[in-house]
Amino acid sequence: MTTPVLVAENLTKRFSGLVAVDGVDLRVGRGEILALIGPNGAGKTTLFNLLAGRLRPTTGRIVLEGRDVTPLSLRERVRAGVVATFQIPRQFAEVTVEEIVGLAVHYGGGDRDVDGLCAEFGLAPQSQVGSLDLHALKMLEMCRAVAVAPSVLLLDEVASGLDHHERGSITERIRELAAAGTAIVVVEHSVDFIRSLCTRAMVLSFGTVLSEGSVADVFSDKVVADAYLGRRSS
Repeated sequence: MTTPVLVAENLTKRFSGLVAVDGVDLRVGRGEILALIGPNGAGKTTLFNLLAGRLRPTTGRIVLEGRDVTPLSLRERVRAGVVATFQIPRQFAEVTVEEIVGLAVHYGGGDRDVDGLCAEFGLAPQSQVGSLDLHALKMLEMCRAVAVAPSVLLLDEVASGLDHHERGSITERIRELAAAGTAIVVVEHSVDFIRSLCTRAMVLSFGTVLSEGSVADVFSDKVVADAYLGRRSS
């Protein structure tokens, strides 16, 4: 792996008596696409929210390009360079694509071309958000995140609800972002999507790391097959 952009060390998150994430270490390099996978209740969403800044860890720390960002709020984390998307995009229906993307560019303090960004994601700038289908909404959610120029992009179920062709266009765009140097973490249930996209996978089970490595090695692991794929290996 290249020099890590994002490092999590001994991350633990407790909710009263429940330990949702328990001593997890994570590293993501520049241009890498890491999948966070596991059965329901494994701790994926909690870990994702810890990385994004939506939750504060009980113990452990998160380091972005050598800077400890653990104390930073979600808003401060975005300005530092860690941006997350939502599984179900939530945008104001009456505004235009251009207004959403333009606001993100302004928030990020950059001078990126809004129309150019929209074109990269196949979006018509003057379209009202309320008229967009699910695929276009997912693209808008990614475009909004990229407009801030993050060094780390966290994608939550970006392929869910999409057909094969739509997943292909999402995959292509994510690969382009990784090729440009963005470190990407994907939470996803689709095994096919993970196999086609990700360079490495981390499997969580009951808040701990069950397996980690290349996608091929992880999915050939009998323990992963039993816990994540829900079957017994022969």
